[in-house]
Amino acid sequence: MGSSQAPVSALPYSEEKVVFKVQIRTSSKEIGKDPANFYGLQGVEYYKADNLYKYTYGKSNNFDEAKKWESEAREKGFKEAFVVAFLNGERIDINVARGMANK
Repeated sequence: MGSSQAPVSALPYSEEKVVFKVQIRTSSKEIGKDPANFYGLQGVEYYKADNLYKYTYGKSNNFDEAKKWESEAREKGFKEAFVVAFLNGERIDINVARGMANK
């Protein structure tokens, strides 16, 4: 378990499709991505929006898989974790993303 990798989909995965991640924290200041800062979750990434750092865990083209990671994050202490979606590196509406992923 020394790996610093977030869970990556066990299913075929492509950055060219809709990507689901679990947003676990938002901060006005950058937080080191060390697992110790995120209740042991490894491979945490962030994106910036509205001058905030938004931290995510996991990535998959499959919404159901991302929901499993959401449950894991909640069990670790991120009670308000939720699934977000990206297309071409830009965050998009989750309902639009789910429709695109089902095609």
